Amino acid sequence: MYRGPMDVTQRAEGIAAVAKQLDALEGVMSLRTDGPFVAGREPSTADAALFPTYVFMEYLLPKLFGWDDVFAKRPRTREWWDAMRTDTCGARVYDEVRGGLEAWDAAGRWAKVGIEDAVEDDAHRWNY
Repeated sequence: MYRGPMDVTQRAEGIAAVAKQLDALEGVMSLRTDGPFVAGREPSTADAALFPTYVFMEYLLPKLFGWDDVFAKRPRTREWWDAMRTDTCGARVYDEVRGGLEAWDAAGRWAKVGIEDAVEDDAHRWNY
């Protein structure tokens, strides 16, 4: 999503892979039976591993790649996201990561790594 510079086709293939993996994770989230977090009622290492990357996706995919909603057709993941956002530690991680992304945005990172030019290439699909 944010690395680069890279070949436009490689970037588009990476975004397609992100969409596929989000659907796979929705399947995993659908297995939950005891609470909103990955492994139950309380956040665990699994939540801590996934959440920062989701903050990146929730910020970057709509902003740069035209996604309407990262959680569209992923209701169980949306439940998890909402639980993580209201968790004390999750809220702190969200604010820290989001602040970093906003700083990158202000510094023009997306142009520097070629994302802004890449998404102008309509020969590739960017939004899922």
